[in-house]
Parts: sequence; structure tokens; C-alpha cells
Amino acid sequence: MTAFEIAKQELKAFGISDKQIEYELLKKGINKDEEISDIGKFTSSKDFELLKASLLLDSILGGAESWSQGDRSEKRSIDAIKAYISAVYNKYGLLDPFKDINRPTIVKL
Repeated sequence: MTAFEIAKQELKAFGISDKQIEYELLKKGINKDEEISDIGKFTSSKDFELLKASLLLDSILGGAESWSQGDRSEKRSIDAIKAYISAVYNKYGLLDPFKDINRPTIVKL
């Protein structure tokens, strides 16, 4: 399978377009036509996990609560998707996009 075919398979349940998947692969420097022999290693790589989390985050921020696939529509648990995204971001030392940040309060002295 190619990198694109694997990404499409992994993300097909979330209604993400082929063009968006191709674009994100390109942004990550992943050749969409590269033949992948070890699918497990590829899908658990840092680049792929961050790509998947980024696409899912974009989908959530866009307000998607359900996805259509062919002639059926599915509603996904947004909380479960948020938990997945948070876990991936934390795994690689990135800020959790759903965590409130305690911003310092600036007071006049």
C-alpha cells in the first residue's frame, strides 16, 4: 500500500477529503506514492500520528460532529477524539489544544 492509501484507510471514517489528506502528507514531507511495507511502523510514526491528530483537530474545530460515508452517516464521540488528540500531543511534548492555559495576569505596579 502507498502512504496515501494507508492514510485514507485510517481516516475514512472521519469524512476527511482525499485532497486534504494529500495536502497534509505533502506538508509533513511524506511522499504519498511511497510504498509502505511495514504499515504498523508507519502508522505509529511521529509524523503520521501528528498528521492524523492534526486532521482530526481541524475537523473538530470546524464543528464536525458527524461524518458521512457513502450512503450512511455516523456520529462519533467528540470526547474520545479529543482524548486521542490530547494523548498524541502529550506523547510528543506538545501543548494540549484542549487544556486551559493559565495566562499570567498583568497588573499595573
